[in-house]
Amino acid sequence: MSPLSAPVLGGAALISAPALWGAFVTGTTPTEVALTRFLVCAVLCWAGLAVVSLLVGPSVPARSLDQTGTGEAAAAAADTVVADRAA
Repeated sequence: MSPLSAPVLGGAALISAPALWGAFVTGTTPTEVALTRFLVCAVLCWAGLAVVSLLVGPSVPARSLDQTGTGEAAAAAADTVVADRAA
């Protein structure tokens, strides 16, 4: 997950909204403090969402015996090919 993606920046803005409101609307919080809080929240949101995406991301399909070319399905397919050639 990119640190500049919409979910990361949106989550950071949501979490640090009181500081951003205080800095840009009411003027009760210094701008540097609000932006520092936003950056810290962005890093934490990025790390948290990256961990979640690793845990719930797509899984790698397991290879079955049919895909490796061994097993009963491969033997049955080979018998079918030999029977088709004989006919």
